[in-house]
Amino acid sequence: MGCERCERCEGMRIVELVDNISFVKLFGYEPLMRERVQELRNEEMGLLRKFNLLIAWIMVSIWVSMLVLVIGSFVTYSYLGGILSPAILFPCLLIMIDIRYPILNAFDYIGYAQNAVISLKRIALFLQINAPLDFEMID
Repeated sequence: MGCERCERCEGMRIVELVDNISFVKLFGYEPLMRERVQELRNEEMGLLRKFNLLIAWIMVSIWVSMLVLVIGSFVTYSYLGGILSPAILFPCLLIMIDIRYPILNAFDYIGYAQNAVISLKRIALFLQINAPLDFEMID
């Protein structure tokens, strides 16, 4: 019984999809729809390009800053008269490696936040559409 209801809902969705496609084609709205989709796609691709360039710049600056930090620390330690023995060198390198990963992972969360903002904009646009609801399809 549940499968018949799902098949009926899927059938109704396909009919609605075909009706909407025929509506767009019948009234000549196809170029207008194509332009709207292309505008949204261009806007989204621009945002993604800016985001990727920002992430690339941040990643390069993190790797370079960590390298400068390591070299600067060891040069300063040697300059002040310290001897770089393996007992000092390896624990320091391990600590610096451990510091690097939380910094690198922070930018993944920026990406997640950007994806959430894009999704929320799409949901807001969807909720602004005034479409009649078919309450028979809701259990």
